[in-house]
Amino acid sequence: MTDMVDPASEEPQIVWHPSFTSGNVTFIANNGVHLAENCDQLARGSDLFKVMLSLPQPEGVIDGANKESTAVKKDGKIFEIDATSELTAIFLALIYARIPLKPPTTLQDTAKILDLCYKFDCTEEVTKIVRAALIGDSHNRLWELLAIASHRDDVELGKVALEKMNKESFIHGREPHESHGSWFLYRMSKLSWRWQGRLMNLVLKEEEVTANRMGWVTRVSKKGRDYDAREFGPTQIPALTFKEEDWTSFVHQFLTG
Repeated sequence: MTDMVDPASEEPQIVWHPSFTSGNVTFIANNGVHLAENCDQLARGSDLFKVMLSLPQPEGVIDGANKESTAVKKDGKIFEIDATSELTAIFLALIYARIPLKPPTTLQDTAKILDLCYKFDCTEEVTKIVRAALIGDSHNRLWELLAIASHRDDVELGKVALEKMNKESFIHGREPHESHGSWFLYRMSKLSWRWQGRLMNLVLKEEEVTANRMGWVTRVSKKGRDYDAREFGPTQIPALTFKEEDWTSFVHQFLTG
């Protein structure tokens, strides 16, 4: 006779982050790790959780330290986070800290934390720290900062990147300290479509320019006969060229346009 298997025994064991095992709010990171914290702690740095505190709270807390626990309590609040468990832990520590500190993260990971600040309506104090960290880590990486700003439509962050550039570095797609290479189109391709259009319209103009192009011309042979030949010669062609305005004017138009 086949032994009966208890369905509960086949439930996958939840993996908890060791620093966040108890609370009435659960976060599930994109690697499946669970994190729990109390709403009143999170309310220090998040207006969303402040609002949640004014609502009826679920009884009890989630206890991830209990090894027999195989599922998140159904009466708890659950958030799925598009970030790793370590990044989620840094974010939670940031918003419940009495004195929030600069997150120890890379530029791209700090940008993800900024996204979480927007998602959870973090206080201005917390958001300012994250934005300051982004700006501080963007030294010699202004195009990366501009791309981050563009995909979040964060004009103020974009302003910081543009103000630290100059016209010469921008039109060549370089950092201000670089003197060689030209990657304008590549750098622009990293921006959101909307910002690509805004910046292209702002700094470029369409005009006729003279360029050497291969074309058909009529020549006369030594015997006096006309014949067609392909040769390089000056040709008027439509082109996009950079406007002559100063860089400060471009930045101002970007902010007000």
